[in-house]
Amino acid sequence: MDSLDLLSITVAAFAQAIAYLFFLYELSQHYRSYVFGGNPQVARKRAIAFSVAVFALFLCVVLLVLQSIIILVVVLFVMAVLVRAIRLRFSLRCLERKEEELDGIKYIVCRSDVANAWYDYRGKIICVSSRLKEVLSEEELKAVIHHESGHAKHRKLGLFTSFIDYSWLYAVTGIALLITLLREISLISMLTILYLVFSEAAITLSATVISWVNEHECDREALLKSGLQPFMAALIKTYVYGSLRRYSSFIDNVKIKEAKEIIDVITASATPKQIYNTLLKYSWNFPKWILDLIINPFYYTHPPLPLRLALLMTYHTRIELGTPDKEQKGKPVH
Repeated sequence: MDSLDLLSITVAAFAQAIAYLFFLYELSQHYRSYVFGGNPQVARKRAIAFSVAVFALFLCVVLLVLQSIIILVVVLFVMAVLVRAIRLRFSLRCLERKEEELDGIKYIVCRSDVANAWYDYRGKIICVSSRLKEVLSEEELKAVIHHESGHAKHRKLGLFTSFIDYSWLYAVTGIALLITLLREISLISMLTILYLVFSEAAITLSATVISWVNEHECDREALLKSGLQPFMAALIKTYVYGSLRRYSSFIDNVKIKEAKEIIDVITASATPKQIYNTLLKYSWNFPKWILDLIINPFYYTHPPLPLRLALLMTYHTRIELGTPDKEQKGKPVH
């Protein structure tokens, strides 16, 4: 390979890195505008549109690179889908099902030690694990159910998010395969890997924002139907017990402070710098996916707890002002 080819790959690799950093900054601004801005509907459309543009751009770049090994990529992709399906099957399985109803919404209680709730798009039913139901009050459970019913209301956005999920999965498995095939250790191979890695980071970044917006929209539905304090408490308990998994049975109850006592912590966790750093960190989760295929075969589809609480506080303030979906004058609400 001559010096001209080396120069071309070098320029492409560093251009890809600069493009990623530029889109990281822009997406963090769009995302923060969505969380704290005065017009959530407009901000949502802009955040999703920009994320889709970034995703499509870098996905096309990756597909062009992978076209020479397309058959191998498809085989690896199918295997990755099967691994993910099996993992979800076991992590969200119902050992025993019981139908119940709350606030006019039917849902299924699944006997399970995992503290979680989810919306089954195929069965069009809300599922709540028995462990989560045990630790939530009736008002908190109502909030969780309304969040999951939000997924039914925003079904199109949810299905689009699933399409993005699998597109991401296809790209990352292809890049993992291509990097594996680059057996020769040379400057050219290192630059090629750098090019592919920053492409995948940009794809992960945009897919993450799209998925987070989807969850935030459902959070807004729960806030409107259940109120601020019950849903905040439900979210915190879900994150706490969910992170402990089976060991959550060792804890009887998690006490949640009043909403006004959490404001300072939320504000400190949702500054422009913190949002930028959070998206930077989460957009590089895919190397962990490659190394830890079975345990965590995906990027972070749900926003961090402080950012979810930040949107709830902002939207609750707009509701109190009587302008939940209207443009407000002045700076974003903090």
